[in-house]
Amino acid sequence: MLSINHRLELFPSISLGTVLLLVLTVCVFFLQWRKEIREYLHRRSVMVKFAQNLPGPKTIPVFGNALRLMESDKTVYTLTNISRQVKAATYPFWMGLNLKLIVADPRDLEILLLSPKASKKDDFYELMRLAVRNGLINSYGPKYRAHKKLFLNFINNNFLMKMYIEQFNKQSRIFGENLSTKLNQQEFEMQDFFEPCIGDIVFETVYGLPGTAQSGNVSPFFALADEALHITFERFMKPWLWPDFMFFLTPSGRRCRRIVKAAHTFIDNEVRLKREKFREINRDVRDDSWSIFDFIIDHVEKTNEWTNEEIRDEIITIYIGAHDTLVGTGCFLLLMLAMHPEVQEKAREEINNAVGHHDVTETELNNLKYLEMIIRETIRMFPVGSVLGRKTTGELKLATCTVPKDCSLFVLLYALHRNPDYWTDPEKFDPDRFSPENSKNRHPYAFIPFSGGFRSCPGNKFALVVLKTILVHTLRKFKLQTTQTLEKLRVHTHISSRSLDGYKISLTTI
Repeated sequence: MLSINHRLELFPSISLGTVLLLVLTVCVFFLQWRKEIREYLHRRSVMVKFAQNLPGPKTIPVFGNALRLMESDKTVYTLTNISRQVKAATYPFWMGLNLKLIVADPRDLEILLLSPKASKKDDFYELMRLAVRNGLINSYGPKYRAHKKLFLNFINNNFLMKMYIEQFNKQSRIFGENLSTKLNQQEFEMQDFFEPCIGDIVFETVYGLPGTAQSGNVSPFFALADEALHITFERFMKPWLWPDFMFFLTPSGRRCRRIVKAAHTFIDNEVRLKREKFREINRDVRDDSWSIFDFIIDHVEKTNEWTNEEIRDEIITIYIGAHDTLVGTGCFLLLMLAMHPEVQEKAREEINNAVGHHDVTETELNNLKYLEMIIRETIRMFPVGSVLGRKTTGELKLATCTVPKDCSLFVLLYALHRNPDYWTDPEKFDPDRFSPENSKNRHPYAFIPFSGGFRSCPGNKFALVVLKTILVHTLRKFKLQTTQTLEKLRVHTHISSRSLDGYKISLTTI
């Protein structure tokens, strides 16, 4: 048996004083943080007990189920397949030592999304704070409600909507002119044309800046913002990168910080210029050039309610909410029409009967019911947001279980929208499932295209009008075709859904 001296000789570089200092440091740490440690251990024991009473996948010590998400591009498939394996739409999933309750049961969602106890965003949205700071994505409580109410007034304002549609028509015409260069040629990547169109629409309606992307003068802001979003989602799927100090040690983390700094500088400068301009003009006179940005500045100048930083945060939030989601949904929409010629022809017939060949009006857009059914079916199959995160602020009784306080919940829209208990032949693209007669007996929360309840998306009307306008101009002019098939299409989990295989489309004249 070794003596103490012999044992110490095994570690000659470590002095007894160093060992004592280390022990003392650990003791001080536990004494200083004993309350927090005790609370964490209690909270974890509550979560473990809760999860044990639910059907769920087997876990691995320390890692939980996190290793099943190593391929982040397959996240929605993995979580959906687990749901089918455990035969439960609501089940526990351990991201390391952190419990995430996966929710895809419409009975649970009806309670969850309408409850003030689940209106707080999950902690993983904190990973977006680098970019959006305290915008609508992250804010909570009175500030969130006040800002959302203001946005609803701006986005759904009839005066603004009339101006929006004029700009949507203009950019849709340019989109059609650019597509004409690909007429009667081989398949091309539709996103290369559609993304600049959406970029110009967002720049003009949100920022009030000239849209030049479709003319070939693409702002680096677009590519940089998309890159930052991709880096952020990759971080979502890697718990070891959640601490800021770990994230910023990586090349991606440092790159993301540089991108965000450049974006903030750009918006801060625009805020300063807008406020200076508004102090020089008659603010009671509104013209057709006003953007959402202008209305926000006008409101702030009159009420002094928001700081420049709050304006910047919300403007960036609008960009993320509008640009990324519209690009993803719009590209899928055009691809689905190319894959299903009978649906495309029926939509074209409706457009010709309701609109004709002039610029579309809001009234005419409202009459395009089948076109809206196509949009809804596209969003069903390829949800705007793959996963929605919430966190309970109190015990919440759902239809399938009672969720404890401080529990993280992931609403899995991909699984919800393809649940065979609520959708006949869910892997088939069928817009008629959204006809009034086919929808009347469906659970109201089996389809939540723009989330729901307290945190529903304020821009759903804006999105529908944009997509309908672009489709009207496109389908009147072109017949869309593709060799891609729905069965082989691979979906990429991003902030919004994207196709890993791209959107390969060819065009012929009508």
